[in-house]
Amino acid sequence: MPYTKLIFKSPSVEQPTGIHLSSNCGDSDVEQFLQELVGDDVRSEYHEYFIRAFDYMLREDEVVLAGGVAFFDDENKYILPSCCCGLEDWESVQDSIQDRVSPWLGHDPTPCITFQPNYLTVWSDSLDPQDEERYNIPFTYNEILASLDKNKTDFLAFIDQPLFEWISKRDEGIAELMKQKMRLWFIKD
Repeated sequence: MPYTKLIFKSPSVEQPTGIHLSSNCGDSDVEQFLQELVGDDVRSEYHEYFIRAFDYMLREDEVVLAGGVAFFDDENKYILPSCCCGLEDWESVQDSIQDRVSPWLGHDPTPCITFQPNYLTVWSDSLDPQDEERYNIPFTYNEILASLDKNKTDFLAFIDQPLFEWISKRDEGIAELMKQKMRLWFIKD
């Protein structure tokens, strides 16, 4: 059965499919996430640098971070959010599916979604029939909406557990503020 994952992707992430944001993330995953979001000082052994790194970020009302919804047929066949697709827009995928409009999934390649009455198809690249390398992953509407709901649960678990715990070991006040900001930046409700 096909499924989705909410992923974070950056040049420093070694996993080809990015980091799946869930309660299963380890310290190195959290550090990579925070390093991309907050900056290199997040790893500083000097507490004042750590505080300064978060101070600037916690003032922001919005953030931009590479990643988003990844679509999987299995662990070897998947379609990742591509260039210029941001984690901050991940929930718009669900809204677009409900409205039967292809969401922004990035470019280079240019993945997209097509809609039929009983199912949808996620395409790895443009709908150009001449593109012999493109492939697709079909989903029923129930499958994809249930999977996207699970992504939200997983992401909230990432925020409340490994992310909060990693920051809390260094500064409990910043950990609480960061948890609130993560929900503001990445969760609509």
